[in-house]
Amino acid sequence: MITSLFKFLNSKNNNTILLISQEMSYSGSPHSLLRICKVLKKYNYNIEVWSYKDGNFSQEFEKYGIEVKVVPPISYKTKETKQKIKTFNLAICNTVLTETAYNIVRTLVPTIWYIREAKNLESINN
Repeated sequence: MITSLFKFLNSKNNNTILLISQEMSYSGSPHSLLRICKVLKKYNYNIEVWSYKDGNFSQEFEKYGIEVKVVPPISYKTKETKQKIKTFNLAICNTVLTETAYNIVRTLVPTIWYIREAKNLESINN
């Protein structure tokens, strides 16, 4: 899947990627997202990170020159935000907790919903 993704992005000069997180705490999902960002930057992809909420972990992204913009879930419904989303070639929504963004973003650009949760998925869904 990753090889296909890179082929897609490279084939059309599509190198602008939006990455979405539910928050920026020192927990598992922001760490995972930072690792994804570091790989994408290594291969010269243009990335932008949006988070529902700010937090101290944002400073870890800043160490790599990655700005984290706070975009609350309600903002994804606005015309302005939708227009901005359309400027990306791909979006990656990190965790099941980005469902609100995913449901809107996927209608605008190719989107990967990276669901990291497994054992706790039932408890989140109830």
